[in-house]
Amino acid sequence: MRRWIALFLLAFVVTAGAATDPPDPVRERWVAQHPVLRIAIDPQQGAEIRGGEANPLVSQYLALVEAHTGVHFETVHTRSWEESVKAFTEHRVDLLPSTSDRMVVADLGDRALLSAPFYVGRTLIVTRTVGPAKVEMRDLDGHTVAFKGGGAYESWLKREHPLVTRLPLDDIHEVLAAVESGIADAAVGMDVAYHPIVRRDYASSLRIAGDVPEIPVTVRVVVQRDEPELLEMLDGGMRRITADENEAVIERWLETAYLRAPTLSQVVSVYQVEIALGGALVLALIFALWQMRRAQLASRRGEQQKTMLLAVMSHEVRNAVNAVVSSIDLMARQPLEGPQRDLMAIAQASGRNLRTLLKSALDYTRSEVQGFTPDLVSCDALAVARQVIESQRPAIEAKDLKIRLDLPMGPLPWLLLDETRLRQVLENLLANAVKYTQHGHVGIALWQGTEETADGVRRLVIDVFDTGIGVPVDRQRELFRAFAQSHGPLDTRLGGTGLGLAICRDIVTHLGGRLDLTSELGVGTAVRIELPTSLVPAVTTVADDDALGVTKDEPIGTVLLVEDHPANRQIITAQLKFIGYATQSVDHGQAAIDVFEAGRFVGVLLDCELPDMQGYDIAAELRARERSAGGPRTRFIAISANHGEAHIRRCEESGIDTVLGKPLSLEGLKAALVAPRTESEIDATFIKECLADLAAIRAALAAADLTRAAHFSHRLKGGALVWGATSIAADIDRIEQALAVEPLDSAVVERLLDAIAARL
Repeated sequence: MRRWIALFLLAFVVTAGAATDPPDPVRERWVAQHPVLRIAIDPQQGAEIRGGEANPLVSQYLALVEAHTGVHFETVHTRSWEESVKAFTEHRVDLLPSTSDRMVVADLGDRALLSAPFYVGRTLIVTRTVGPAKVEMRDLDGHTVAFKGGGAYESWLKREHPLVTRLPLDDIHEVLAAVESGIADAAVGMDVAYHPIVRRDYASSLRIAGDVPEIPVTVRVVVQRDEPELLEMLDGGMRRITADENEAVIERWLETAYLRAPTLSQVVSVYQVEIALGGALVLALIFALWQMRRAQLASRRGEQQKTMLLAVMSHEVRNAVNAVVSSIDLMARQPLEGPQRDLMAIAQASGRNLRTLLKSALDYTRSEVQGFTPDLVSCDALAVARQVIESQRPAIEAKDLKIRLDLPMGPLPWLLLDETRLRQVLENLLANAVKYTQHGHVGIALWQGTEETADGVRRLVIDVFDTGIGVPVDRQRELFRAFAQSHGPLDTRLGGTGLGLAICRDIVTHLGGRLDLTSELGVGTAVRIELPTSLVPAVTTVADDDALGVTKDEPIGTVLLVEDHPANRQIITAQLKFIGYATQSVDHGQAAIDVFEAGRFVGVLLDCELPDMQGYDIAAELRARERSAGGPRTRFIAISANHGEAHIRRCEESGIDTVLGKPLSLEGLKAALVAPRTESEIDATFIKECLADLAAIRAALAAADLTRAAHFSHRLKGGALVWGATSIAADIDRIEQALAVEPLDSAVVERLLDAIAARL
């Protein structure tokens, strides 16, 4: 568009030339005598275009004449064409720019000389698109005509078209906006100014309806009749304007007149549909984001309520179940007659079943809400399998099934495993095997794979098998989904939640292993578990089952029991008495702080969730009092349904020595109260293994193998927890956290490794 207009203007500029006249002594003398020439500029010719600068065509051409002749033009601003004519006739100005020869003749007659024209064009009539396609000036009698005020058009309309209502405005865009809005019926103006703006900003609302032949646009300057030398000098200066200079004038004019930024109202009028669609899209997006935020908040509230329900279930329901199971366990150790033994066996089996169902539901809910982090410790997998079989022995013997525990590749070494999770998986799988087997046998087979990775990892393979009814092929794929049942009505009759296999799948996946099922109707089922593991030094057990009872009449010592649940206090007191300890119990934290004295108790059992304060805070306060009194170190034992690394870390930070989960076993309780090894007493084998693991971690970091470094960190942490080196385990936990963050902070890891080595 700009290029077309530039060519249009070039075609009508009649005085531009490329010739350069030789120096003229006469002209030079005249310029020396008249160094400054005054020129009148009215608002139409020299007023600022809003958003641009004063830049009429005549001023641009006179600037070039000034450069070529050496004369200097001084602008005298006037308020109108009439005032400019008066200043010219009174000789207060030397030059008078004009856009209409007809106006010059009418107002000055033969008192003026006209220069060669700078530009020749038309006066346009602009109307709204809804009106007639062709309009002449006589059609506008009685109508309002807008124009840029202060110029020759106002005088011309007043003289030639007195019936027209004149509307002078300050700016071309105001003129066109007045027509568009209906304030004016038409506008008149120079084609070079109005045509491009109408095309760009008002294409849909305004149009060029015609021109005015009686007042063509001829841009030139007028000089006094007695100044022919001035006229000759101006024409000579125009002839010296080159084609490039002329094109620059036109481009500058287009920049101010055509390329002026449109107003907001103009943009809205042109892009009404697009703006409406964009606004609707933005509103729809805002509404969608609002709905998404509401759904997110509702989901978060639901998760919080789910977590709260889980906490209540864990604390309240488990407390009651644990009290029942622990009471039955203690009663079963008393001498019982035949019928009493049968009733006790039924109570034990029912209690175990109730605890298993509750544990399955809570474990599945917890894994869905929180997930878990593997807790790798030194583990005898064969012993775990034996314990699982023993827990199911009453149900197995009730069906007269045979039990098999196979080691097809020989004895198993101690391995680095999450013992708690392994036991949970085996209990679920073996319980299912017993449930669906009426004849034949059930069993567990364990072996370690022969393939070993570069960092010493092998796979522990466990098969849980039976000769039961089998699982239909079409249901095997869905069997590991939550609440899935393999046999429909039979499952309902046999009982169960349908959560056991889903929990097993999630646990094995979190441990980095895999779980596969093979089954054939009428033949049986085998579930294979493969878990990554590695060797660790074997450790001796604290006590065997025969050593749990205490024959001494006098108690070994007194244990402070801090537990808010009455039934739990009674059961734990009985358990402590059975293994040889007296008990002083309190039901809230402040009471424990009040009765504690350094050296008075051999141990403190702390429930971590009390009504008035948490067990962590109680332990920290008791440790502070113990240090200030200078007494011997008392064993602090946390008893809680809580689990996980965060719970263990808080226990370590508050000075707790051992963490036990509810319900308490007699073996675990006695082992926790036995004085532990100190770090200075760790034997040479453990130190050797730890130093080897530290070296392996450093080598893996040097090779930028973070996966291998994490493996040996887990291995080292498991050994530290087994030997009771809690401070080392805490440092390794920080190393594992650092390895999980990118980029790796090598300085922090090295500092922690050095600290561990110093303790060893």
